[in-house]
Amino acid sequence: SVLEGFTIRNGRGPAPNGGGGIWIAQASPTVKRNRIVNNTGCDGGGIAITIGSPLIQGNVISNNQGCSGGGIDIMYSVSAQILDNNISDNTAATEGGGISLWSAGTPLIRGNTITRNTATTGGGIAMVNFSDAKIIQNVIAGNTAQSGGGLYWLVPSNSHGPFITNNTIVDNDGVQQGSAIYAGGFDASTPVKNNVLIGKTGQTAIFCGSSSDLNPPIFAFNNVFAEQAAAYGGICTNATGTNGNISAAPLFVDRATGNFRLLSGSPGSGAGDNTVPDLPPLDFDSIPRVLPSGGTVDMGAYEFATETTSSISPLGFAFENQGAGTVSPPGEVTLSNTGTATLVVSSVAITGEFSQTNTCQTASGIPAGQSCFVSIRFTPAAGGP
Repeated sequence: SVLEGFTIRNGRGPAPNGGGGIWIAQASPTVKRNRIVNNTGCDGGGIAITIGSPLIQGNVISNNQGCSGGGIDIMYSVSAQILDNNISDNTAATEGGGISLWSAGTPLIRGNTITRNTATTGGGIAMVNFSDAKIIQNVIAGNTAQSGGGLYWLVPSNSHGPFITNNTIVDNDGVQQGSAIYAGGFDASTPVKNNVLIGKTGQTAIFCGSSSDLNPPIFAFNNVFAEQAAAYGGICTNATGTNGNISAAPLFVDRATGNFRLLSGSPGSGAGDNTVPDLPPLDFDSIPRVLPSGGTVDMGAYEFATETTSSISPLGFAFENQGAGTVSPPGEVTLSNTGTATLVVSSVAITGEFSQTNTCQTASGIPAGQSCFVSIRFTPAAGGP
């Protein structure tokens, strides 16, 4: 089943475990490109997932309220996929302002923007019980919780815990403990790699609890930094200078406006680990993580992109009269990389009664001095000027 293109608003979920906007129970549908807003449900204000492996992709999930999981609540799942969503301004009374994982199995949470959500624990994402999630290449910023402004987890015994890879987690408010991450439970086998973890001014970036196991997670190739506070707190010893970990001002393009892309000279540029499992081939902006010519992956969700120049020819052309319901011969546009760095084309948009194919959207980009082509056809559905 596919649910696509709807606005789902003002719903109220049945107690105790129904979602306010959408309730997925023992099913694995695709839910994509919807607006899920202003809904209320105890377990999952926006979406509740109870058993199943649904694909939740490209949705706007905002201003929803729940007891747990203001945006999304995943319970007893098999392997749900939460990809490329904008999850913002949701509220949970307990855990997981953006996303709550409770005995959630092995979900994949990748490519999401998770901002300005609020909860008691885990403003962005909270994970408890068996929730061995893969948290890969998300931007998690401006969320609020008493513990774990960005991420919060409690790993049970005999569980691996989450995989935290290439995320940018910045300026979350961990009111009591952990601006970026609160790590707790039996998480000595939990890998935290290739991330940019920046604490809100005056708050510890990572706080490790001591209620279950005195061994911290595995930190490697992260930039963990806090202004006017310690980078690490609780039982976490300072990992700076070991296993590729650094602690330095991240040098974002515009931190105040939420542009967390890297400036030239950022300490996270070229400082990651190419061998980390499940490393995406493209970054958050669809820029190649590692070019065919080589190089080292950057820390965080974004790769530093060297600027280049380009030209388009022709700038426009007119189609001949075309019969309704038929397709014209193609008109071809050439896009040339006139600069010295790789040109990356993430998308080609077209509107009206036209269609296009192109050779520009490649994983490796358009090398300097080379060109790609966009073929445009006129496809009128009805007669008219």
